[in-house]
Parts: sequence; C-alpha cells; structure tokens
Amino acid sequence: MGERYIKKIVRLSITKDEWLSNTQVGGNNLSFSVKGEVKNTGLSEVKSAVIIAAIIDAKTQKTYQIITRRLVIFKAADYSILPLIKPGQSVPFEVIINFPLNKSLLFGKWSFRNLEDDILKGKYRQNLYLLYDTRVLDEKTEQWFRDELLQNLKLINPKWEALYDKNKKLLGYKCTGQLKNISVKTIENFYIIGYIEDKYGKPIILHYNDEEMRIEGNQLISRIASHEKIKFEIVCRIPPEEILKENKLSLVYIKEKFSAEEFTMRITTMFSEAVLHNRIVYRDTEDAPTVIEEEVGIRKIEKIQEEWVFDQNNEEYTVSGIIKNTGEQDVENVYVMASIIDKEKNQPIVWETATDTLKTLVIEKIPYISVDEDVPIVFTLKLPSSKLFGKTRWNAKNIPESVESGELIRGVELYYVKEDVREEGLKRLRFGNSYFQLKNYRGCIREYLEGIKLIPDEKRLYFNLSLCYYKFEEIQKAFENCAIAIKLDPTYEKALYLMGLLNHYIEKYDEALKWYQDALKVNPENPRILYNIGCIYLKLDKLQQGFQFLHQAYIKDTTQVFSQLVRDPDFRKLKNNQEYLDFMGSIRREIITR
Repeated sequence: MGERYIKKIVRLSITKDEWLSNTQVGGNNLSFSVKGEVKNTGLSEVKSAVIIAAIIDAKTQKTYQIITRRLVIFKAADYSILPLIKPGQSVPFEVIINFPLNKSLLFGKWSFRNLEDDILKGKYRQNLYLLYDTRVLDEKTEQWFRDELLQNLKLINPKWEALYDKNKKLLGYKCTGQLKNISVKTIENFYIIGYIEDKYGKPIILHYNDEEMRIEGNQLISRIASHEKIKFEIVCRIPPEEILKENKLSLVYIKEKFSAEEFTMRITTMFSEAVLHNRIVYRDTEDAPTVIEEEVGIRKIEKIQEEWVFDQNNEEYTVSGIIKNTGEQDVENVYVMASIIDKEKNQPIVWETATDTLKTLVIEKIPYISVDEDVPIVFTLKLPSSKLFGKTRWNAKNIPESVESGELIRGVELYYVKEDVREEGLKRLRFGNSYFQLKNYRGCIREYLEGIKLIPDEKRLYFNLSLCYYKFEEIQKAFENCAIAIKLDPTYEKALYLMGLLNHYIEKYDEALKWYQDALKVNPENPRILYNIGCIYLKLDKLQQGFQFLHQAYIKDTTQVFSQLVRDPDFRKLKNNQEYLDFMGSIRREIITR
C-alpha cells in the first residue's frame, strides 16, 4: 500500500520527444539530437532527475557501439540532468548523441552509414529513459553522473621524479604526464591529484597542530574538450622533518618505504568542490631529479581472443582480437605484433618485390591499459600484389594454403616488459644489419623503422636508418634521423661523423667542418675524420692545413689513406700544384723508409 502511495506522489512522464539526425551528404561526422518535455504528474517536487537517450539493438537491448582507430569504444548514448520540477510543471530537455569523426573510426563510414536505415527497419531503436530515485531527491544523482564523466579521462605516461635541493635534501615528488578526454563531452573544473599511499592503498595522512594534512599535490584543469590531450605537472612536497618526526616518519624512512615498495605514488581526478584545502606549492630545485619508477603488484597482459580473416580480393589479412590486463598494476606501452612465421626458419616470411623488401609483420603500440581493462585490437596485414611476387616462393595464393597445412604459423605476440620489448627491437636492428651487408637498403629501412617502434631511444637504429637514406640520396631524411641519434647521445662518434659527411655531400663545408671537429674530440685517433677535415681545408684553399690533417690521417692508417690519396678524384686538379707534389713526395719517401 505504501509503495503505491509513493509512486502516486512521485511520477514523471515524457510528454513529447522528437529525434533529429544531423548527418549531411558528404559530411564527416554524425550526431543525433532529441528534444522534448518531461512533466511532473505526481504530487511531489522532483530534483536531479536524469533523462538518458540511447540507440539500442532491438534484440539484445544493448546500446549501439563503435570502435575508433585508437581502439576506444563509444556508446551511442548520452544524458541530461533535469532541474527541480514542481507538481504539474513541464520542463524542456535536449540530449545530443555525438559520434566520433569518420576519419577516426576503425572501419570508416561503414560503422554507421546504414544506421538510420536500420532504425527504420526496426533493427535498432531510439529510446529514452527516466531515472529518479523516490528515496533520494537531492544532489547525489547529479554528483554520481559528474563522477562518471571523470571515468572518460585517460592517464598517459605518468612519470614520477624525486626532487632534491642543492644539498641533496629530498624536497618531494613531481609527476608529469598527459591526460586525454576520450568521451564526446567537455569536462570542466576538476583537479588532477597526486598523493602517496601505503601498501594497503590508504593515503599517507599526517597530523599537525590538531589538523590533518596529506602528502599530495594538485593541478586545477578548467576545461578539457572532447578528444583533447593536455599536459600536467603536480608536486607532492614532503613537509619539514619536525612534522614528519611528530608522525613517527622521516625522510630516510620514506625513502626506505619506497625502496621496499611499501609506499607508492597515485594519480586521481576529482571535481573541485570535493578537493581538500591543504594544497602543496611547487618549489624549483637546482639539481636534476632522479627518476623513480612505480613497480607495484603483478603485471600481466593476456590475449583472450584472436581471429584472422583473409580477404582474397584485397590480398590481405584482417587480424582482430581482445587483450586484457589481468594483473594487479596498470601497464604502459604494450606492443602487439602480428606476423606470419616460417615454421622451419622461425622467422617472419620475407620476399623481394621490384621496389621493396616486404614482410608479413605488423607492430602496433597501445599506450596504456588499466587493470581489468579489455582493449580490442584490429590490424590489417597487407600482402604484396600477386604481380610483384615473381620467382619468390611465397605469394598471396600459397600463403593461406601453407597456413592451413601448418608450414606457416600465424600469431599475435605481446611485449610489455621493458626487457622483452628491447630484445625484440634489437632483433630488428640485427635483421637490418644483415640486409645492409647484402646492400638491400630497403629491407634495412623497413627493419629499422620496426625497431624504432619498439625501442625509440636506441641511437643505433636512427644512425643506421640515416645511413640507408644517405645511400638512397634522400638527404633530408638522413639529416633528420642522424639528428635524433645525436640528441640521444651527443658524444655518438659515428653520428657526429655522418652529420659532417652529409653536410660535406651538400657542400656546406663550414658546417661539415664543425661536425667533423666535434667527432674528432670524441675520437682523435679516427683516420677517416682526419682525412675528411683535410679534404675540406683543401676545398677551402687552405692547403697547408689540409695537408697537415691528411698527413695525420696517413700516420693513423698508412695503407688505406695512401690508397685513398692516390684514387681520390678531388686531388686531380692539384696534380700540378707544387705543395701537393711535395706532400705526396714526402708520403712516398716515408713508405720507402718504412
């Protein structure tokens, strides 16, 4: 009797609704908007009611979903929180369901181009839902939906660093990283909060002067639009030793707890109204901080679904599946590699075409997977056109047949432990070097690019890639990759020498001389550097300096340098120059007396 009475008192009804599709012919996005009215047909005021608009499957009653190229699942649903509605009052509402841009969708327009037809045919339905709790008519409903918004924020590559002053005293911990809004809504006025917690997941709370304070820091974000990515920096400053002492803590104790993995760093987000008042102020330090990596719990990424589909018309495999974080820790930078492997050689199959060296291997990187998160994976592994196979053993016809017979193996591998990722990247480096010995520079480039995806901080990959581009006379690409190698290691002799060689090639002699001299500082015994410096001085008509460096090069490597001096076409114009004749005469006399 009581429940019927309550339902009579609190009752809302949708009295009008109109759906409108905002698609345009040739447009690159889609949205549905629904406008209508909700009337309070009961006897009590209703506050913070929620109206939800969704497109659902008529059979399964599940909300329509699509996947973006960044492997993010979007649901065709959104909501609006209604204001206070008095008895007999009608209030208008509008809910807009935004889809991602076509170019960001995994399968392009195909994902929703027939959606309106399917709605007309009854395959999908446009539904409205009203939510209002007869027991809680306050701000809790609104707060719940606001908190749900924060679930659409993705934390990318957070890095924690210990901050010290010039006396090596610990000041606190700084976290830098990026935050991305993966929803279709703008989120406003929230905090990114970093704090220290113990092994039980409880924040470290200190007591001082009858008040509570946390070791934490924050940054207020006023606005982050849909799909926007922003950088953040927060600092958790450690309070003075006297405050730590009152709480039976010390700087040494905190360091020991981090070393024993009993204290860890955490990042969270919170709307501004709920943030505590005691905030920490960042102070600059003179010394470079030491990086602290968070390693807590077991990391485990598993492949729970894998499917290969061969498209004979396009001669390609579509590889799809799902990987899941089944461990106890969020994992950054998971590398997924799909490949077709020769069972006998235990290597991805390779063939030569008229223009390229190709391999049935695809590497993709997933920046971040949180605990219990499922991530869909979809790759296209394109085989070369049948016209390009020539006499090569493998082709678009016999690859699927060999897979069926077991001669070839298809597989998806996961790399997320640093050592595993690095080893796979170094394998690409070794493969590339093998191709280089065979003068197959296109094969080299392919291997080095795959290696860079796995270990982007490996200087040798960039140097070798630069060298390959130099062989192809793609000088701009050679410059770009050589510059990265030098940035990774400013004392990398080979890269410094190659940068000089590239400038030498385009006849920027002053710039080349500068790079050669930098390389010479690293290794004063390198005859090639000495020889090239000598050649540049000759080009600049500084003959005496040029012959001095050429003579030093000759002393370092007698046989090779003399052979080069005799064959170098740049010296032909000097054949009647007396200084050149005197220099070559002195070299010959040294050879005789040896």
